[in-house]
Amino acid sequence: MLNVKWVALIFRLTAIGLTIWALLLNTGLYGADLSRLRFVDAVHPFLYYTEQSCVFVLVMFIVLAICTFVSLWDRDKADACFYPRLQGYVVVYIALNFGVFWTLLSREYTFAELLLYRNNGVHGAVPLLMFADYFLFCNGGHLKKNDPYYFTIVPLSYFVFATIIGFMGVTYHTGDGGTRNFPYWFLDYHEQGWMVAVYVIVICIVYVGLGKLLYAIDRKRKKGLYDKTVTFFFGGKQ
Repeated sequence: MLNVKWVALIFRLTAIGLTIWALLLNTGLYGADLSRLRFVDAVHPFLYYTEQSCVFVLVMFIVLAICTFVSLWDRDKADACFYPRLQGYVVVYIALNFGVFWTLLSREYTFAELLLYRNNGVHGAVPLLMFADYFLFCNGGHLKKNDPYYFTIVPLSYFVFATIIGFMGVTYHTGDGGTRNFPYWFLDYHEQGWMVAVYVIVICIVYVGLGKLLYAIDRKRKKGLYDKTVTFFFGGKQ
């Protein structure tokens, strides 16, 4: 049976590759003529919450992969769990990307478009990879009681960021060929008015709810699912 650290390393290296590929496709950087690509055009896709959250996931996977690789020679560390509290924050961070897209934003895409990896990669594969890593390899008992409330710092920070640059005149292309000053329709003050505040409040409430659910799960589990599976089938021998 493969040692958990080898399994985690292979998984994390694969996740890094899939995340990079998803970002390159979704941002349009793959296949672009880099010699003619303006810096502003290259950076613009990263104004979206989607890309920002995926970049955080990518950085987290890179850190986890490095730590896992180094720990292969550390016999005193038997698991592949590193920075579990920080990873918990990233899990909730990317969960908003996953949830908001499939409940609020997917209606702007055709079914055929949703099947493309350029869309379901950043909104599906990348979040699911982070969820899987956290629950497979991360031990429990690391989140703090107030973390669910601290989780809201991320969406609120992005809301402030998107609002400021939106009123500064930044434009985004919509699916119907038009433009708007805000990245998502539910943040568009020109169309939604005061309802933007309602959407933000609802998202924060959902964020706290997700955080509390993750906290409750974190309190109840001691080992990752991989270790539990090995223990169940092989008596703990890896």
